[in-house]
Amino acid sequence: MLECSDRKILISPKSTMSKRAHSKISSGGGGGGGVLSSMLSSLSRTNESTLSAKKAEAQVAKLTAGRGQTISVDDTSAAPDAAIAQFLQDMRAQIDEKGFGANVEVELRLGRITSCLQEARCRPSQEGVDAAVVLADAQMKAVGAKFVPGVAELEYKSFVRGVEGMLRGDAFSEHAEKQVVHNMPQSKRVIQDIDLQSNLRGTPMVQVKERLGSIDIFLPHCQYDCRVSISCEFPTRALEGDLSEMPAAESIRHKDRTSAVGRDLRVDLTEVLEESTNKKSFEVEVELSETAVNDWLSQPDGNGQSWKSAIETSSLLWKMVKYFMPNAGQAFKIHWDFPGATEVQNAYQGRLGVRGKFSGTMPVGFARWHIPLVQSREYYVSEKTDGVRYFLVVAGGTTVLVDRSNSPFAASGLDLLKMVLPEGTVLDGELVVSGFGHGQVAGGYLV
Repeated sequence: MLECSDRKILISPKSTMSKRAHSKISSGGGGGGGVLSSMLSSLSRTNESTLSAKKAEAQVAKLTAGRGQTISVDDTSAAPDAAIAQFLQDMRAQIDEKGFGANVEVELRLGRITSCLQEARCRPSQEGVDAAVVLADAQMKAVGAKFVPGVAELEYKSFVRGVEGMLRGDAFSEHAEKQVVHNMPQSKRVIQDIDLQSNLRGTPMVQVKERLGSIDIFLPHCQYDCRVSISCEFPTRALEGDLSEMPAAESIRHKDRTSAVGRDLRVDLTEVLEESTNKKSFEVEVELSETAVNDWLSQPDGNGQSWKSAIETSSLLWKMVKYFMPNAGQAFKIHWDFPGATEVQNAYQGRLGVRGKFSGTMPVGFARWHIPLVQSREYYVSEKTDGVRYFLVVAGGTTVLVDRSNSPFAASGLDLLKMVLPEGTVLDGELVVSGFGHGQVAGGYLV
C-alpha cells in the first residue's frame, strides 16, 4: 500500500502493473500510473495554494498591525454634553431603584476605544473627520470594541501641567492620597490608605461599588476617547478579621493620586502600579461632586427642570474635556433627520435672501474708515484664531449650527443657548477653538 498525504492507493500484488516498464509508470502510461500522477500533482497544487494563502494572511496581518476596528463616523455624531445629559436622564429610574443609601458617582474617564481583537485603537470610517460618536454597551459589543482607560506616560505630563494651572487659581484646591486597592469578586474592594508621612498602611476598609451603566464617546480627532459611567458607592466599613483570610484578590493596585478639588467637580490624576505585572499606568478622571449630583437628582421632572439641570451638570464634565483636549469643542456634522429639522430649515433659509446663500463677509470686520478711530482713542484687542462660519439656529425645540453647504452640525454648549434664546433665533457667526497651552482654552461662538 502506497500512502500519499491522507489518501491511500491500494496496489494489488496480482496487478499486471508490476510487469510494466518504469518509464511507462512515470509517464502516466496505463490506468494506475495516470491516477497516481494526477493525484500527486493535485496535492502539490493544494500545498502551493495553502502556502500562498498563509503568506497572504501574514501579509494582511503585517499591513493591519496596529490598526483597530472601524467605527462609522458618517454623520453619526452628537453633541457630547447633550448625549451625556440624556444618559443621565435615562439612568434616573435605575438610580432611584438601586441607589438608596449609596453615594451616586458620575465619572468621566479618558482612554481609548480599542479593538478586542487587535489591541489597537479603533479607526474612523473616514480619516480626517471631526466626530463625536456615542456608543452604548450593546453598540461597543457589536463593533468588537472595548474601552481601555488611561493615557500615555509622556502625555500624562501635559495633564499634570493642566492641573497645576487649575490649582494656581482660587476655584480648586490640591489633594494628594496614596492607596492600596484589593479588587475582590462581587463588586467589592478592600482599600488601605497610606499615610503620606510615614508611608504606613491604614486599617483595611471594605467598599462595595456597583456600576449601573456607561456610555463611550469616540473622538477620532482627539488624542483620547471618553467613558462616562454612573456607579453606586456604598459606605465603607472596617474589614472583619485579617486581610490574609480574605479570598484571593482579582487584582491589587497601588495608587498615587493628585487631585484638583472644586465645588462642582474634581480632577484626579493617578499613577497606578499593578502588583501582579509590576506595570505602571496613568489615569485621568473627572468626577462630579456629591453636591452637583444631588442637585441634579433633586430636580423635578416637570417643566423641563430635570433636563435643564442634567445639561448644566453634563456641561461641567465636558468643559474639563475641552480644557485638556481643545479639539473636543469642534462642531460635528449630523443628518437632517433630527426632531425639529424642518423648523430649523425654515428659520434660517428665510435669512439667506434671494440667492439662497450666505451673505458677503462676516458681520465684524476692519475697514479703512476704522483707522482714524483706533488712532484717536484706546481700543480693545481680543486674541482668537480664525474659526468656521455657521448660522446658529434655535427652532423646533433644538439648537444647531448650519454651514455654507446647508449641512447641520452639533456642538457642545448649544443646548444651554436654547434656554436663553427665543424660538426662531438665527445668528451669523464663527465657531472658534483656540488653545493657549497647559490646557487653557479660549473660544466659542462669536457673533
